[in-house]
Amino acid sequence: MKEINHVRDLQDKMIALFEALETEEISLAQAKEMNNTSGKILKCSKIELDYNKVMERKKVIPFIEKASEDDEE
Repeated sequence: MKEINHVRDLQDKMIALFEALETEEISLAQAKEMNNTSGKILKCSKIELDYNKVMERKKVIPFIEKASEDDEE
C-alpha cells in the first residue's frame, strides 16, 4: 500500500477510491470509511494552517508544502 505523505497522494487515493466504487471493487461501506478518514486527515492540515495564521507564523506544513513545490516544476 502506498503511503500518503502529501496532499497529492491523498488526492490520488481518493480518485482511485471513486473509481473502485464505480466498478464495485469495494463496498459502499468501505468507501464511506475511507472518505471519512481522508476528511479527518485534511481537517488536521486545516487546523495547522489556521494555527499558523492565528500565531502569524509561516511554518512549513510538509503535507501541503511538498505538493505545492511539485506543482512549480
